[in-house]
Amino acid sequence: MNPRERVQDPAPYRQRASLAWLWFGVIAGPLFWFVQEWLNYAFSSYTCYPGDTPLAAVPAGWNWYRSGMYGIDAAAFLVALTAGYVSWRAWVATRGEKPGGVDEAMELGEGRTRFFAIWGMMYSVAFLGVILFQTIASIMVPLCGDST
Repeated sequence: MNPRERVQDPAPYRQRASLAWLWFGVIAGPLFWFVQEWLNYAFSSYTCYPGDTPLAAVPAGWNWYRSGMYGIDAAAFLVALTAGYVSWRAWVATRGEKPGGVDEAMELGEGRTRFFAIWGMMYSVAFLGVILFQTIASIMVPLCGDST
């Protein structure tokens, strides 16, 4: 018997889950949290501190600013939720790749695609929480020191 024939493929179900979708599941949550944080910081800092001194209230014509922040928050949340769903679908498609369940995949790292899918689900859940927390902060913190 040829020695190559005896070696078992470490990811026999890899064709069931696209590598691009697996990467999306792992990277989308953190990436869109970063984009949310960066854009909301840019909007709020420029809106409330455009010159040498901070403003006491949102300037006229910038009323769209709060809605824009909520749109960014919603987009980040939806992308992280989608990444979690994509990772869950990859897990469902590849969970039979190696014997054992989640514990064995995390402990041994066998079955690369399901291991990657598990990490995508964990990152998505974690960053959904972070994005939600940042959204609540966007709602609760007054703009430019304004109490409205």
